[in-house]
Amino acid sequence: MAILEKAPEGAQVLDLGAARAARAEARVGQPRSVIRLSVGFVELKAELDVLCAEDFAASRISDGLRRVVADPADLAELVKGGLTAEDLQAIVEFVTGNSLGE
Repeated sequence: MAILEKAPEGAQVLDLGAARAARAEARVGQPRSVIRLSVGFVELKAELDVLCAEDFAASRISDGLRRVVADPADLAELVKGGLTAEDLQAIVEFVTGNSLGE
C-alpha cells in the first residue's frame, strides 16, 4: 500500500474530512429527502455513496437502494409492495439526477 503518512512538501491537499464536516454543517436545518410510500416515508441518506450510481447502472438494484436509504431496514418496506421499472427510474433520477443506466 502506498498511503503516505504526511503530504509531500508543497502539495495541494484536499481534506475530505473537513469538506464532509462543512457540508454536514451547511445541511443543518435543511429538509431531508424522502420517498413517500403508502405506509409512510423512507428517509434517504444526506450524502450518497457514489457507488449507488454504479450499482444501478450494473442492475444491482438492491445494493444501489441499500446505499441510498438512511436506514437499511427500510429497504424491505420500500420493495415490499413491489417496485416497477418506472418506480426505480423515478428513484434513480431523484437521488442521482441521472436516468438509469447513465
